[in-house]
Amino acid sequence: MTTVTRVIEHLLVDKLLTKQPAASRKADIGQGVFALSIFFVCIGFGFLIYGVHMTLSQVYAPQTAALMTSVVSFGFAIVVGLLAYTAMMYRRSRIKKYKQEVVHKVENIVASLDDQFGGTIRENPKMAILLASAAGFFLEDRIL
Repeated sequence: MTTVTRVIEHLLVDKLLTKQPAASRKADIGQGVFALSIFFVCIGFGFLIYGVHMTLSQVYAPQTAALMTSVVSFGFAIVVGLLAYTAMMYRRSRIKKYKQEVVHKVENIVASLDDQFGGTIRENPKMAILLASAAGFFLEDRIL
């Protein structure tokens, strides 16, 4: 394969992997409901922390209760942060693996097409350009 073919493959694979389909109205509503639920969860955790502080301030001195509440809150934040980081790294590794598989498949397809049609394309370059233009016209929405 030539360098130009590799560059075209790379650009094509990147465009196909990063192109997001148009979101439907139902998906937009689902995202709004999800954001609203996250908002209420945050409010709930705020009241939970406030309730723990009020309970501890009746048993301990206010400074000690505030210190204990902050330690519990920071501990919870660290655990949630580590879980989010682990999930992000797992997702990133899966995407990288998927991208490598797609690149390998595209390389095999391009090599196969070059073996099958390379001679014909070199013999009839005008027809090849016409067919490639028609294919590009029909696939422009997906790639661009």
